[in-house]
Amino acid sequence: MFKKSIGILLFFILSISTFGMVTHAANSSEYVNQSFYGYKEPSFNSAKTNGGSEYGAQNVGVVEKRDNGWWKIETWEGPVWINLNGEERVMGDFYAYDEPSFSSKVANAGTKYGRQTFRIVDGTTDGWLKFKTWEGEKWMNPTAEQITVNKTIYAYNEPSFNATKANYGAPFNPQNWGVVEKKENGWMKVGTYEGYKWINP
Repeated sequence: MFKKSIGILLFFILSISTFGMVTHAANSSEYVNQSFYGYKEPSFNSAKTNGGSEYGAQNVGVVEKRDNGWWKIETWEGPVWINLNGEERVMGDFYAYDEPSFSSKVANAGTKYGRQTFRIVDGTTDGWLKFKTWEGEKWMNPTAEQITVNKTIYAYNEPSFNATKANYGAPFNPQNWGVVEKKENGWMKVGTYEGYKWINP
């Protein structure tokens, strides 16, 4: 009887101590003293929340924090991901642009960036990433291949020489192109000032 009582007492004590060690996603409130974007997933290429507009400085209910700077917070739209300080990535061998478009001005004096650590601070759903440079914030598209075409070339609305020509029917001068899609028959989808068009150099 005595052993049974001690056994029950030990079980009770162990149950209480084990119950105290169970962890839950702790909600905390933190003040964010800057404007920030919200994302549907913990990625700068995820769709933005809040209609694509920044949230103002405010107290946020933090549901989860990750080591790479992403926080999951509660908003009027439900759970949203934010990253206040950006995310460091080692990348290289790419051109940077003033805007998220291959037709915008090329940064870094027109030369590619070598391999180094960059701080990513924003992005778009079509692969563009905004990052910090010695010139300020610039854009890159690591999913696109960069090619140089050293001759004038026509671009088309569709991957066919019978399709309507882009650029008001005029050829493009020799330049670098950001290729986002390739077909086996030589057609390449590239970024232009009119949006994505097709070339076949």
